[in-house]
Amino acid sequence: MWQVLSKIFIRSFYKANAGFFLFFFFLFFGAVQGSSLVQYHLSLMTSFLQSPVVLLLVFCCWLLYHLKCTAFVFNVINSEAGKFLVNLQTRRRGLQWRLYTVVYLALYGPVFVYGILAAFVGFRLHFVTSAVCLLVFQVLSAGAFTYAIHYRLNHWLEAFRFPTISLPFPKSSLLFVFYYFTTERKSLLLALKAFSITLLYLILVWNKGRYDNDAFLFFYLVLLLAHAAIPYFSVKFWEQQFAVHRNMPVALAKRALWFLVPYGLLLLPEAGYLFYAADAFSVEHKLAYCINLVANLALLTAILYSEAQHRDEYLKACFGLVFVSIFFLHVQAFWFWIVVQSAMAVLLFVNGYYRFEKAED
Repeated sequence: MWQVLSKIFIRSFYKANAGFFLFFFFLFFGAVQGSSLVQYHLSLMTSFLQSPVVLLLVFCCWLLYHLKCTAFVFNVINSEAGKFLVNLQTRRRGLQWRLYTVVYLALYGPVFVYGILAAFVGFRLHFVTSAVCLLVFQVLSAGAFTYAIHYRLNHWLEAFRFPTISLPFPKSSLLFVFYYFTTERKSLLLALKAFSITLLYLILVWNKGRYDNDAFLFFYLVLLLAHAAIPYFSVKFWEQQFAVHRNMPVALAKRALWFLVPYGLLLLPEAGYLFYAADAFSVEHKLAYCINLVANLALLTAILYSEAQHRDEYLKACFGLVFVSIFFLHVQAFWFWIVVQSAMAVLLFVNGYYRFEKAED
């Protein structure tokens, strides 16, 4: 049984994510000279061991990797090739736990080992509280996600669903994307909102006494990058699940509003929290940060309709846009950058929307 699980989960996971691991291996090991490699990682560990804010950010990154590992396992289980795994329910619970724990630790292993090493470094450098938090996080998170896999494999016919938001007025086409995320993509939307509010809380409230504009910019760009999922699934909804909209006699401007209005509504939690907690910002800056999020999503939507129709191309466009945004937001050229993004979005959307239909044919 172990050989089967190893082949369908562990080998396929590392094979599918070879590029992902090569990138981070180069980032953490290949970009540093061998003679200073140990010192580099010691300084990296020390930086997040001595700062609660940085440590929480590291936990957020590790949590994302947890979700990546678990999502891969769930995709295998839910696939046609994984249906035979239902037979694992006949095994003893103790044996199941051992098998799933070993499988999951094999997937999460690189981060788990690095976290344990960082904890030992923390004890040696007398960052006891941070080291204990590291150990507790690693053990509890690995146990929790192993339990999620165990539960899924023993409850094939059960599915947990969040309650659906029902609004007491007719569903306008302007709100179709909003309803799509609050019904069919509830889990993604809740995870995205929780992640965003956590980032804003860390930098605006937790780190309030040590506020730094560059630190906020980093968190803001991570938030912006996370929201890139919204345009991707919005375009997918209109072009795949509701493709009949192509035959509707609707002006292109209104079609653009089908995206912009839901984007504004979906970003209300972040905008409200930014206005509430960002005491160090002027009202103009708060408004600019909020409008920039909408302009960014609009530009990403237009990019999807023009060039980046595939996921890999879209990811490259997202990281490229974030990279360029750093320069304009760092010098606080908010309104100039918003105008540039809006103009680019209009040009790309107008030129690419109907050509996208030809590409799909």
